[in-house]
Amino acid sequence: MKDNNSIHQAIDRIHELGNVETGRGPKHPTSPNPQLASEIADFIDKYSFLKKDQSYVEFLECYAGLLLYRDNDFMSLGIYGFDDDVSLHLVKGEGELIDEAGMLTFADLTLPLQEGDKRADNLIGTGFAFDATQQRPWGVYRCINNQPYHWYCGTFLEWLEKLANQKGRLLEDPTPLLR
Repeated sequence: MKDNNSIHQAIDRIHELGNVETGRGPKHPTSPNPQLASEIADFIDKYSFLKKDQSYVEFLECYAGLLLYRDNDFMSLGIYGFDDDVSLHLVKGEGELIDEAGMLTFADLTLPLQEGDKRADNLIGTGFAFDATQQRPWGVYRCINNQPYHWYCGTFLEWLEKLANQKGRLLEDPTPLLR
């Protein structure tokens, strides 16, 4: 397992993708917000299956949420957390925290279907979640345009690294899923 320096390195790489705002969790590297400590700890205790991915726990404790957006192609990414000034609150957001399929969605990504497309009417929505039922293999699951979730990668840190490596384009080839 990688230490939380890897989380910081991944977040630094995410900053290169566009305008990024990160929250300040109780273990933030430069300006911690201790007031969020009990809320995050209570959340992790209540949804203890999340402890299987320490990189996700470390992200919440350090950054408590993230917002990435690019005006030039309408890309936006919200990683839900506990800092209301940055992203949708993970617990207090709209709808149920765990959906009818047993998925706990932690992020949403909107981007143009075709790379380089600058039209706002050609966007695709992608959600990322963990399986709260623990009946599926552990990892990050992806849903494109409200299709069913499918396993995507093994850990939150791996997901962040894919996000950075692919410059936010976590679609590969979504065309078959959109038919």
